[in-house]
Amino acid sequence: LQRISFHVGAIIAGAGIVLVVIITGGSAPVVRSAIMASVMLLGMLTYKNILPNRALFGALFVMVCWNPYILMHDTSFALSFLATFAVINVVDLFKPYLVFVTERFQVRNILSETLATQIFVLPYLLFEIGKLSIIAPLSNILVLPLIPLIMIFGLVGGIIAVGPFLGLPFACGLLLLTSFVIWTAHFLGSLPFASFDIKHFPLWAMLTLYIFYFVVGIYILNKRKSEAVYVS
Repeated sequence: LQRISFHVGAIIAGAGIVLVVIITGGSAPVVRSAIMASVMLLGMLTYKNILPNRALFGALFVMVCWNPYILMHDTSFALSFLATFAVINVVDLFKPYLVFVTERFQVRNILSETLATQIFVLPYLLFEIGKLSIIAPLSNILVLPLIPLIMIFGLVGGIIAVGPFLGLPFACGLLLLTSFVIWTAHFLGSLPFASFDIKHFPLWAMLTLYIFYFVVGIYILNKRKSEAVYVS
């Protein structure tokens, strides 16, 4: 939409956000994403700089006011919130330590996002589900680059499928891509070392890990700020 009027493009994008929420059934993670995207879009329309963290916690506040039970009884929403927080705040902490990883095909970016989100959601996963995934970084590197293609093929194919056979090429491509994703998930998940069950992970241990995360994160940020001041 970059080639058309900015305001018209923003309106179309906003309508697309609403459409996605309707198509997916309005699950909590999707609604959280839609609220964040709408806030950021509104900021662009009003020429105001919207901080991602404010949009994230604003979406959390609105959804908790609407339904307080999602904090304790909606695992997908909690994982979505924690993963988004990690992408916004933790990914940049990982990238300097991954300079040895190639940037081709977005491998370094995917790996840093994967490690950041996996490590940050780990305490909650251990507490709520009791499963530690070892294979997740590798599976995400193999699968994540295909997700945008899957979304584009599904969108375009669904729109033009109103005519006979028009959506067939996109459907075939979609079938191949999703089959690979499913096969990869099943194959890597079936490996004996793919994951480990950790039962009875207590609440206090989860909270302690998150406190440790924040202490380490603040220490790294302060260290980099002091190094930047020293260099300047």
